[in-house]
Amino acid sequence: MSFQTVFFHTGTKEILNVLQGRYIKGSREKLFFCPGYKTQDVALFYFMSTIPVDPSIHKVVVIGTAQPPFLVDQAGIPLLYFAAKEPFMQAIQSYRTIVLDFQDSMGDNLYRAACALEAQKVYPNINFLCKVEEQYKPIISLVPGLTLFKDYASHNLLAKNCATITMSAKLLPDPLGDYYSAPSRYGLYLGLNHVPYDLKLDLPSNLDKQCDTFLSHYNIADIEKLFVFQLRTKDDEGRSWSKDYINALADLVKQEHDCTIFYLGAPADLPAPTSDIVNLSGKTSWLESLCLLTKASKVFCVDSSVLHLCHSIGVTPIALYGRTDPRGVLGSTPTRFDLGVSDTDRRSPSDKIKPLEVLKVAFGSAPAVSVDGALQVFDHSQHGERKIIFDYFSSHPAKYKFVVDIGAYGADMSNSFDLLSQGWQGFLFEANSKRIPIIEKEFAGLNFKLQNIGISDRIMKKRFYKHSVPGHYSLDPDWALETKMQTSKMIDTIPLADALIRLKLPLDFDFLSIDTENLDFSIMTAFLTTSKYRPSLICTESSSYPDAVGFFKSFGYSKLAFTGAIRFGNFIFAKD
Repeated sequence: MSFQTVFFHTGTKEILNVLQGRYIKGSREKLFFCPGYKTQDVALFYFMSTIPVDPSIHKVVVIGTAQPPFLVDQAGIPLLYFAAKEPFMQAIQSYRTIVLDFQDSMGDNLYRAACALEAQKVYPNINFLCKVEEQYKPIISLVPGLTLFKDYASHNLLAKNCATITMSAKLLPDPLGDYYSAPSRYGLYLGLNHVPYDLKLDLPSNLDKQCDTFLSHYNIADIEKLFVFQLRTKDDEGRSWSKDYINALADLVKQEHDCTIFYLGAPADLPAPTSDIVNLSGKTSWLESLCLLTKASKVFCVDSSVLHLCHSIGVTPIALYGRTDPRGVLGSTPTRFDLGVSDTDRRSPSDKIKPLEVLKVAFGSAPAVSVDGALQVFDHSQHGERKIIFDYFSSHPAKYKFVVDIGAYGADMSNSFDLLSQGWQGFLFEANSKRIPIIEKEFAGLNFKLQNIGISDRIMKKRFYKHSVPGHYSLDPDWALETKMQTSKMIDTIPLADALIRLKLPLDFDFLSIDTENLDFSIMTAFLTTSKYRPSLICTESSSYPDAVGFFKSFGYSKLAFTGAIRFGNFIFAKD
């Protein structure tokens, strides 16, 4: 095969030289073609194409060590794709009917379907027919606007008047960046620079009846407790979850929920599941799988066909990613239901995600194993405040379902996260700017407003002190001196009442959680003496109060509970 040898600078990625069909045998020969450079400054690769490489308009892109360097044009499109789209660009010059050969894989066929829909918009004078394998037709036929290819006679066509474009998956390993999701990579076969992955299946009117018939074989009476797992994919360990983890998750789910768990997938995916799982690996048609997904109250999956089917019917699964992520797979921004997403950590899901983490994301809480192995209630709060808070609002129903969290920090040690997971609205304040993106990520999908500002007893600039323990950052210079560092910065602070007035919160909002590392007393003194705000329930750190019980009693509150150790514990007070 013809190829070109491309030399480039390891630092700037500038193309230094291009040779036709020349293999380089060593560093001396490499420098011969790049005079004036040192060995460590020059790298090379072989570009397996006859497309002319022009250093003035092309550049080299390197993404990590796992992928080889590749060439892109000024629009950022890899040159290899120009070769891939040439058959199509030539075909539309001579033919008005193009048969798109979809080949295999349900997820990839949904990508190809999205490409076909986009191509019909871009090339309205071309008649596109989609050639799909029989096993996938029941699903792809549900994509509105597509015409499936049967045979030439059925379409009143002659083969000689049609061109066929094979949309092979073999090009997909080439990296293109976040903008180019997988459907866009397929779209380059058809000269499309971007393909939105927003297709939705038009479900048949008798699908409910088909589902009922299917479920009747398993004596399912309560579909509210029907969960679906598909956590392996053709034994591809890079995208699959551990079989032990799957069984462990099923065990945890069953301990907390009276439910039926169905497992979907290929025959080899889960050969010996726990008795908690109804194993349908290799036993369902695609349409039967779709039935289950439309009826399931929870779906747990990896980057697989089930993920794509959920996407096509508007179901949000709890998705486990490893070496892929939603941006490249679905062309969408990750949400709190997408686990294992990382720009740098490309390990498999088994290496990054544990069963308890999945359960917490799915249900807002999870069983946690104590030292003696007994199951206890897991929560996000620091010292078990969650149960006290939930019990209080169970007997004293919230009027607004508003929670104000001062020192929000993140989901870990949070008194607001579990309430927000139950449909509450949160008003979160965090002085540490580095915690803001963490909170936004961990709270994604919940109803909250977040402000990066310090809360104190007056409007002023104050010095914010960094600590070696992230949760110890404070406006108090004398707080936790054992973890205090030399670094600090000036930040804006405002009184709590002023912050709430700006938000137009009701004076009797439901719950205030405050943890400002030794400044709670001064903040609450200003808040309760200068404003008419009286939240129903208050949780506050104990460290700064000389007499917390007496102080709050003077404002009409009674002690409900104390949690944690004396120095770092929390008081919970309820309005009389």
